[in-house]
Amino acid sequence: MFTAPTFATFASLVTGLLAATGPRTVTGMWSAAGLAGRCHHARAHRFFSHARWSLDSLGLLLARLVVAASSRPGKP
Repeated sequence: MFTAPTFATFASLVTGLLAATGPRTVTGMWSAAGLAGRCHHARAHRFFSHARWSLDSLGLLLARLVVAASSRPGKP
C-alpha cells in the first residue's frame, strides 16, 4: 500500500496526530512528531499531494484489522 519512504512519512504524521496538543494541521503534526528542524515540512505536504496511496484501500485494511481483532473465530 505504501512505499518505504511514504510509510515513514505516514507513520510520522500519525505519531504527530496523536501527540499534537494544538491544531492538527499538517505542519502541527510534523512539529508534534519532533520532525520540525530535522526534515523539511514540505515532505509531509507532498505526502498528501503527490504520494501514491489509496485512502479507500487504507480504510478497508484498517476495518479488516479491527474486525479481526474484535471477533472470535466461529462467532458472528
